[in-house]
Amino acid sequence: MDGDPRITVLNARINGAGGYFSGSDEVPRAVNRFSNEREMFYMNIDDRPLGSETYSSVLAHEFQHMIQWRQSVRPSTWINEGLSQLAEELNGYTASDLGSLYLSEPDLQLTDWAEDPSIAGAHYGASYLFLSYFYDRYKDQIDLQQLVKQGAGERLQLLAEDAREARPDIENFDQLYADWAVANLLNDPSLEQGRWSYGELPDTVVPEQDDDGVLSGEVAQFGTDYVEMETSTSERVLRFDGSDQIGVIAAEPEGTMWWSERGDDAVSTLTRSFDLRSVPSATLEFRTWFDIEEGYDYAFASVSTNGGTTWTTLAGEHTTTEDPQGANYGSGYTSTSGGSTATWVDERIDLTPYVGQEVMIRFSLISDDAFNRPGMAIDNIRIPEINFEDDAEAGSTDWQSTGWVRTNNELEQRWQLRLVSYEGDTPRVTALTLDGENTAEVRVPANTRAVLVVMATTPHTSERAEYSVSRP
Repeated sequence: MDGDPRITVLNARINGAGGYFSGSDEVPRAVNRFSNEREMFYMNIDDRPLGSETYSSVLAHEFQHMIQWRQSVRPSTWINEGLSQLAEELNGYTASDLGSLYLSEPDLQLTDWAEDPSIAGAHYGASYLFLSYFYDRYKDQIDLQQLVKQGAGERLQLLAEDAREARPDIENFDQLYADWAVANLLNDPSLEQGRWSYGELPDTVVPEQDDDGVLSGEVAQFGTDYVEMETSTSERVLRFDGSDQIGVIAAEPEGTMWWSERGDDAVSTLTRSFDLRSVPSATLEFRTWFDIEEGYDYAFASVSTNGGTTWTTLAGEHTTTEDPQGANYGSGYTSTSGGSTATWVDERIDLTPYVGQEVMIRFSLISDDAFNRPGMAIDNIRIPEINFEDDAEAGSTDWQSTGWVRTNNELEQRWQLRLVSYEGDTPRVTALTLDGENTAEVRVPANTRAVLVVMATTPHTSERAEYSVSRP
């Protein structure tokens, strides 16, 4: 960043972290006033003394973060953290012990992250275990550097394509994820040439015990429920019924809406030109729903009077000028709309200072490199004085979108099901096929122990999926 090939390491007393790398130091102070304008690590020598193995382990971890920040178009936290822990392992340091936190609560979204430190440990465990499994099973097929450059944390299919070189039956990331979930239950290298095993697994999952009758549950996307069916002296029929659709975010639009999408180190924009030359005053009105990482990520409504060369953020009833991290470029939207739980709110912005000319209006969302929340939705955009209304229903081509999508907030809910049955001590893994209504049925022979592995696998959302399992 600074034209100096050397890297700065600050050894100091740091509260709450063994060490860290900050992408903010990689940008000029004109972009972030807290930038040190250099490649830099911060190391806590109270927690990890200089020269100790734990110090070197953290340094290897943070070095991977620096490399990924530079190499990846759009790094994703879950794969970024998993690769940093894998970097510790590959450099000969003690592997993370956080895997056990995940294995005790596997109903956790692999491809998401938590703001709450009490939950973040399990996310570290999940991302490390998955990357360790992926590397252990497919290291001869994968090029980690290329996966980083191509943004595999968001483009999940890239991981499946590498795995397919060794196992042609793996068609998508859903199936690769399912193999890992079964490995966390079995970890048996004698089965399928080690398909369901890996060396760094600290323990195996303990399935939930299910009573007779109907089990109603919910599971995170790319999270897993392990349901053990009690052994019966007679044949049983297991019936699964999963939800067909899932919301992109926890907002109900009036038909369709514009959504900013979400991601780490992401910039999305929605831009349109307006002619305000014939009116003495103007007002921008719209409905909005937002759930944005408070103080770190911001959405903006902005105006340009010079064709997009420069932009000025617009103050509204729900914006803030507070800027604790140097990420608010004026008046921005952050945290949740309408209170502790995000709800739709009406926004109103005075455009009168910009009348008498043609202007461009832009909605944008800018996120940092560590954590992200569901983002921003907007609907019913109006400038009454020029009779402009857009309810996001019929595809107007005048909006220029980079990242924003028009959606009815519905996605197809995808599922992966595996039945692990035990005839004696030997497990058998069966992939269950769902019909068009996301139901499946399987017969379990008498005196056979069985574990149903339930996985929701819809990308682009962190909403939980509902299902039921019955066994008359």
